[in-house]
Amino acid sequence: MGAHVTPLFIKEEDVAKLLGHNITWLRQRAALLEESYGLPKIDPATQLRHREAVEVWARKRNIRHAEDLAGKRGVNFDAI
Repeated sequence: MGAHVTPLFIKEEDVAKLLGHNITWLRQRAALLEESYGLPKIDPATQLRHREAVEVWARKRNIRHAEDLAGKRGVNFDAI
């Protein structure tokens, strides 16, 4: 049996799953997510999105969101 290979580029359905949504959600919001929030664009050569770029983008968004919430609540992450 061959080793499992994680693809570098993934279909939109898989991007949506990584983000916790379905393909309809992503299709309705992809342009907004790219333009306003920096979602990595579809690679013109493969017509797919780069998996790691999407994962890094999502992690950074999550960290910024947590920091924004902490600032509003007065949480000091440096003290933790």
